[in-house]
Amino acid sequence: MKKIKILLRIWLLAECLCGTLSAYHENPFVKDASFATAVHSPRSCNGLTTSSSGGKQEILSDDLTLQDALALSLMYSPELRVYSTEIRVREARSLQARLLPNPALEGVVEDFGGTGAKRAFVAAESTLQVSQLIELAGKRQKRTAVSLFEKKLAQWDYQSRRLDVITKTKTVFIDLVLLQEKFILSEDLKRVAKEVYDTIDEKVKGGKITPLERKKAHIALLFSQLEMERNCSELLAARHRLISLWGNLKIDFQGVDGNLEITHLSTLEHNLDQVENNPDLARYCTEMQHSNAAVSLERSKWIPDPTISAGIKYYDETNDQAFVVGVSFPLPLFDRNQGNLLASRHNKRKTQEAYWVEKTRVESGLRQLYQEANLACSEVRILEEDILPDAEESFVGFKESYLQGKVDYLSLLDAQRTLFEVKAKHLEALARYHKIHILIDRLLGGVLDDKMGN
Repeated sequence: MKKIKILLRIWLLAECLCGTLSAYHENPFVKDASFATAVHSPRSCNGLTTSSSGGKQEILSDDLTLQDALALSLMYSPELRVYSTEIRVREARSLQARLLPNPALEGVVEDFGGTGAKRAFVAAESTLQVSQLIELAGKRQKRTAVSLFEKKLAQWDYQSRRLDVITKTKTVFIDLVLLQEKFILSEDLKRVAKEVYDTIDEKVKGGKITPLERKKAHIALLFSQLEMERNCSELLAARHRLISLWGNLKIDFQGVDGNLEITHLSTLEHNLDQVENNPDLARYCTEMQHSNAAVSLERSKWIPDPTISAGIKYYDETNDQAFVVGVSFPLPLFDRNQGNLLASRHNKRKTQEAYWVEKTRVESGLRQLYQEANLACSEVRILEEDILPDAEESFVGFKESYLQGKVDYLSLLDAQRTLFEVKAKHLEALARYHKIHILIDRLLGGVLDDKMGN
């Protein structure tokens, strides 16, 4: 018992001098590796060997396909890294929630350092005891359940952001395909304008027409050059928008490999049944489970948790020792966790209402997009079947008539301008349809088959 008394006094002295020491250990369950994405894409695609090191330039030997762009976005998107880190944060909190409360070691020395019979440690009484909080009503299990549902909600948030990244990548890819086709179209326009200019130039030199006709043709040629430069600038801007989705990855590619062919949608009634695949809606099932678990946890907190203690007491005056046991618990007279319990119930009701608001938004958005898709599809069909063939036939006819001297140059120029405007509108209508298709796919949770990259 002398050794116990000495150890107790040494411990008390150290506690007074140094305070309570805490040791922090690395959690073996929370790794520093990146959260695996749902799509396990290879690190090499179409001759491209990627690298996540910032500033390193990579070269793509072939044209970039939609699958390549999606794979790079999913692997290197900074936005997805933020949400994957949030999942690791929730995993760590879940681990913390399931831990038992730490026991407390308490040391007390009484009746020492006084006067007379209480001088020094002559009549001192030293107590060393351990106390442990006992959680009742399943608080630890309910707290763990709440943290696990919070982790699942973070995973749903990740899936939503993943679909947003896919949607953004597809949209920018469609912009690139459109601008690439418009650039080719502007090259054709310049080529035709050059051919017309050369033909007029020969006629001017032969004295068949006045030099004013050549000036008009030269102006049309310059306008075609400006149009091509504008399309080139927009194409470069779209390339930078796509590359920015890949974070610090530096990459270069020649062009994009895609087409704007129409891919027909299934019926609206069929896809309305698929809206539950949208993670923005599917998460509400987990949200309700989280709300129920939170209500259960707050309800359990009104039951007080006892603290049980046990130890040994040493009497210096008589060199006797005795065991000490005790129990304490708070009296729930004023705070019975009423406010938190009421707040959790209101939050549950809010979750139920938010689900119907979100479902209404998704379904109404889907109906609106279907109307826009039908309109864009009709526009494409009319342009392909009626307007475009007439514009091509009209241009060929005016060109032959001009060479024969039957029509003036302004009529030929108007037919030429009309033809290329119709071709540009056709490309824009196709791109608009595909963008609507992409938004519909986002509302359905990415269940549609996309053939744009084939």
